[in-house]
Amino acid sequence: MDDPDISYLLGRCRSHRTLARITSCAEARCIHQQFVSSYQRRLLALRRARASATPMYHERLAA
Repeated sequence: MDDPDISYLLGRCRSHRTLARITSCAEARCIHQQFVSSYQRRLLALRRARASATPMYHERLAA
């Protein structure tokens, strides 16, 4: 996932988090919160994948 995609999704996540806080409809609040949770798991997986790939990248450069 490219950085512009991450920035876009971060914006969406912030928007949904705000909507989850202010909406009066329980169903809508649940939907917004599910989006936020799902996105946060996805972002964490991407960060972990990048962190695990970084040492291999540096090893290749050193060789």
